[in-house]
Amino acid sequence: MIDLRMPIPLEKANWLGHAVAERGVYFLEESLSPDDMNGWSELVAHSPTPIATGEKESPRFGFAELIDRGKLRIIQPDVARAGGLTECLRIAAYAEARGACVTPHCRSSVSRIQRHGSAPSNPASEIAHQAAEGDSQCSRRPGAWNRARSGGRRAISSRLGRCGPAI
Repeated sequence: MIDLRMPIPLEKANWLGHAVAERGVYFLEESLSPDDMNGWSELVAHSPTPIATGEKESPRFGFAELIDRGKLRIIQPDVARAGGLTECLRIAAYAEARGACVTPHCRSSVSRIQRHGSAPSNPASEIAHQAAEGDSQCSRRPGAWNRARSGGRRAISSRLGRCGPAI
């Protein structure tokens, strides 16, 4: 997974999708502006690397637009921004009915873990932990236990799976 953390031009995002395709990158995250539906649709259609977004989106109507107009197959609701656990369940139901995966955005909260376990199409979840310097880190290690560096707590992410058919 490569999290760009900011929008870049469509041409560069498409180039990056091709450049990392042979490296086994699971997906590119947050590569375009959240409201660039035409850009998302074009990037999803042309990038051999899967594309994910949604951590800045709220509520379910925005996710519906990302899935329907932007053609996103991997969405990332953030339980704190998307409107809480109930709204995330609505988003997941909408996504799953359209063959999209739901990979919750990284938050160190119980509700993120509950949300992660509630969607059958959930291929992975970001696991937040503290690095030695105290910076927040996120990891998507499918099927593996991640030992948090702070307090020795453990968290698990599920095995990566198919996100469903393209629409």
